[in-house]
Amino acid sequence: MAKFDESKHKRDESGRFAEKDSGDSMQKSFDDLGGVRTALKTDTDGFVVADEFRYDESHPNAKMRHPHHIYAQGGEEFKSLQLTHSPQIKGRAMPNIKMHKPPNPKDKKEQHFVPQSETRKKTDFGKARKNWSLSQEDDQLMKPYRDKPFNDE
Repeated sequence: MAKFDESKHKRDESGRFAEKDSGDSMQKSFDDLGGVRTALKTDTDGFVVADEFRYDESHPNAKMRHPHHIYAQGGEEFKSLQLTHSPQIKGRAMPNIKMHKPPNPKDKKEQHFVPQSETRKKTDFGKARKNWSLSQEDDQLMKPYRDKPFNDE
């Protein structure tokens, strides 16, 4: 394994070593603590990959606060897909897509997601939900509806 040469790299705002890969939107960063090099998928607006679930806390009606799968975060915003139990949302022509397994382990009801990506402020969401996870089948099902480059392998 090749040794990391600090002299060929610059530090970014967070103090990490970083170099831009001109071929695609992958950013390579060096973790100062562990000395491990990782590749983070980023888009042109500075969003990086995330994988968490949060409830929309911005709706005044508590019954209308749906969970969202956050798949990217950047600055003060999240990119997400809304989850719901309903197979169809009133006023929308496109039906929701049924998921294979609910992300919430305590929820046994049929789960769907809205096939339209949203970009919203981080302050619109509550805290991240623990023990929620997305099955591999559902991750593949959601990929085409995520913004680029988060919809590729």
